[in-house]
Amino acid sequence: MAFENSVCRDYITEKLWKHGYQHNVVPIVLKRSIVEQYVPPHSFIAVDDFETVGQLASYLEYLMRNTSAYREYFEWRREYKVIFLDGRNHDELERPWGFCQLCRLLWMEPRPQFTLKNFDDFWNKTCESRGALVTKILRHEKNWKNFSNEAVNNSSEFQAH
Repeated sequence: MAFENSVCRDYITEKLWKHGYQHNVVPIVLKRSIVEQYVPPHSFIAVDDFETVGQLASYLEYLMRNTSAYREYFEWRREYKVIFLDGRNHDELERPWGFCQLCRLLWMEPRPQFTLKNFDDFWNKTCESRGALVTKILRHEKNWKNFSNEAVNNSSEFQAH
């Protein structure tokens, strides 16, 4: 499972790349809307596609029994190739990103301007409240009353780190 430490619009955990696409496994992420525009189609499972943890578990059990359905999650590898940008290989692909891009922007004339009126809004408003998705999932469970209100409200304790 490639659970994010934070559920933010502009953040995808490195676990998705390192432990998911680097190996022959199907990554499980928290929110579809955050990752789907950046990864190959039908290459991951999103927790928020399911109303309950039980439904997710049932689907995973189904995939364990149905190898053809499981294999569909690897079809993308026929048309896409995983390339890891590590700063040593694939220089032509890495150049547009990271410090090379920062250096290019610093030397541009005229230099592009970007002003933030409220840094706090920029930094914090793109993330969900801590534990909001987990709390929502726990509240939909049939047996959610078995969880104390305190445990549900503090559900961020149950998030993977």
